[in-house]
Amino acid sequence: MPEPTLRDITIMGAAADPQLGTGTPAVVYDNSKLINTLNNAAQYHAENEWRKYNLFLNNIKDAYKDVNNIAQMEVMTQDREGLKKKMGEILKGISSDPRGFVSGGAKYQEIMGQIASLQSDATESKANSLYDKAHRQYFYQNPELDTEENRTKLESFPKQPLGSRQQYTFRLPGMYDAG
Repeated sequence: MPEPTLRDITIMGAAADPQLGTGTPAVVYDNSKLINTLNNAAQYHAENEWRKYNLFLNNIKDAYKDVNNIAQMEVMTQDREGLKKKMGEILKGISSDPRGFVSGGAKYQEIMGQIASLQSDATESKANSLYDKAHRQYFYQNPELDTEENRTKLESFPKQPLGSRQQYTFRLPGMYDAG
């Protein structure tokens, strides 16, 4: 095949590279359109990942709105022993002075406060369980989120004590800008 002429090179949109100096015209193709297309695709993908994750977070908020849904859920496995112990203390308090509990006096108010605290802790544990399970499912369905930082967030959440768990959001992968 004959070597391309200067006219052919100009028509193809390429530029000769005088640095090569081989006597054979070097052709450098203009890849800027390809790079722009890839950049736009990466930006579009990153935007869609954010939209998908925000939709997921809004769906979790909707699940929290219905208290009946949360009431039917299980508490976190890590919280069960603590909640059972708290319930045992309440029952022990009632059995030690049943008359004080039934009479409706100060003992009754104290026990009712403990029961309200137990219910609050159980509801918080159930909400934490919902949050943790939903995030784990989202994490496993989206392998691009499998980073050390996200894995650490995922694994440390259930290890935090009840009442001090901080909800987290995943760090979504960044976008490489080649432009």
